[in-house]
Amino acid sequence: MPSGTNFTEIYSPGAGMNGYVADFIASIDITSIAALPSPPPAQELETEAQRDDRYQELIRTASAKYLGIYQSLPESNNRILRTRLAMWNSRPAYEEDIISRLTGLENLVVAPGVKIWVKVEDIAGSGSLVGSDRVDIWLVAAESAPSTSEAYRIIQSTPSSAPVSTTSAVAIPANPDRKLVTIVNRGSQIVYLNYGATAIAGAGIALNPGGSSHVLNVREINYKGVISAITVSGNSTLEIMESV
Repeated sequence: MPSGTNFTEIYSPGAGMNGYVADFIASIDITSIAALPSPPPAQELETEAQRDDRYQELIRTASAKYLGIYQSLPESNNRILRTRLAMWNSRPAYEEDIISRLTGLENLVVAPGVKIWVKVEDIAGSGSLVGSDRVDIWLVAAESAPSTSEAYRIIQSTPSSAPVSTTSAVAIPANPDRKLVTIVNRGSQIVYLNYGATAIAGAGIALNPGGSSHVLNVREINYKGVISAITVSGNSTLEIMESV
C-alpha cells in the first residue's frame, strides 16, 4: 500500500470478463499509533462474552487508521464505499477477511468494467501510513466470459437512501427488472434486513454501523421483491445502489 491517502486500484477483471474473487485478505501491521490496551482482567462472576464486551469498549476509544474498500461501475469515475476497516496497532500483524464484509456468499462476483479500489482514509486525523506501517492486500480471482443473456446485462444503476428506525419499513420496493443491488449502512445503529415486507429486529441480515454492506446479485439469488429494514434502537440510514 502507498503511504498516502489516494485511491489505489487493486482489481478489475480482464476486458469483457467476470471476476470471481475467492480470497480477499488485508494483512495489517500498524506501529505509528499507540498500541491497543491489554485485555482487562476477568471480574468475579463475569462471563467470557462480558469480558470481551468490555475489551471492545476499550478498543473503540483507541487510536486507529482506516482503510476504505471502494467500487466503481463501468465508465464511471464515481467510487462507492463498500466497507471500511479500522486498523489498530495490534502486533504482530493480523489479517482481515474482506469478502465476509462485502457479501454473504463465498465468492465476490465482479462484473466486467467494475473496478475495486482501496484508500487509506484520514478519519478524525488518523492520517496516512507512515514509518513502518504496512498494509498488504492480496486476492485470488478466476475470470470467465459473462453470459450473453440479456437477463443479466446491467443497463444503468440508480442511487437512493432510506431511513431506518425501530419500526419495520420497506427500504427497497419490489422491482421486476432488478439485476443487482448494493445496500450500505451509513448510520450508527445495526440494521437488520429481510427479503420481505417485514423486518425483525435482531434477525435476518445484520449490517453493522459505519459502512457494512450487503450485495444482492439476482444471478445468484433470484429475488426481486421488497426488502425491509429495522433497528433494535435508534435510527440509521441506508445508502442503496440498484441496477437494472
